[in-house]
Amino acid sequence: MTSSGAPSAGSGAECLLCGGCRLHPVFRKERWTVFQCATCTNGFLVSSSAGEALAPPGDWFQRIPEQRGVFRRRWHAIGKALRGLLYWRGFEARKLRRVLRWKQGGRLLDIGCAKGEFLSVAQSQFEVQGVEVSPTALQRSRAMFGARVFSGDVREAGFPDEGFDVITLFSTVEHLSDPLAVLRECRRLLRDGGVLVVKTPNFSSLNRRILRGGWSGYKLPEHRFFFNPRGLRLLFARAGLEPLPSTWFDRFPLSDSMYAYAARKGRDGEGRP
Repeated sequence: MTSSGAPSAGSGAECLLCGGCRLHPVFRKERWTVFQCATCTNGFLVSSSAGEALAPPGDWFQRIPEQRGVFRRRWHAIGKALRGLLYWRGFEARKLRRVLRWKQGGRLLDIGCAKGEFLSVAQSQFEVQGVEVSPTALQRSRAMFGARVFSGDVREAGFPDEGFDVITLFSTVEHLSDPLAVLRECRRLLRDGGVLVVKTPNFSSLNRRILRGGWSGYKLPEHRFFFNPRGLRLLFARAGLEPLPSTWFDRFPLSDSMYAYAARKGRDGEGRP
């Protein structure tokens, strides 16, 4: 450890995701440092203040929008225009298409369901439930779905084993205090052949390399972990989930986000639905 309490390469500190010891800093802002692990290739956030731990997330729905410079606004406009050409349907409908690629019908759980936007679209194909921690967002999602939206951590919801065919984590896994524990809970909740769909900022995206400190994935300290396609697949495997194939369009270079898929293995050992 350094004198400030933050890990450094060669210091003997461990990756918060895999326990690897080869770490190097890739971004610093105020008292926060993002380290990347050479073993799992993912990143994680550490405070440079000795003894300071990351506080539990507050009401994320009330956060103040970040300011963007001229270059960043123009760069995002280019990316948005290109994505509009490739994906002409609405945002929530595009997410549903990614789910339907693997599974059609059954019970779906959206962890971090916010105002219930995705649930509203997905209910045409699935029996839906949600989980949300933001009190403000929860008011809106419960106005539409009532008790079908649980308030709090999914591990505290008491859902039965193998109760869902699909679980979605859209813009959520990067906020979690223990992503591996939540993925293992997802495995418990998925039926054999059930599918997990994750959307999260792509730590290996071209945007991060070009925008550097202006990258939208660096929402500190709100974002605690930073994933790339290979690293997230490794995390899936550690959670007992079978990583499923993804395409170039799932990690479009000018998009800040990527999509990744996993399945609970069936009793015959087959991971794909």
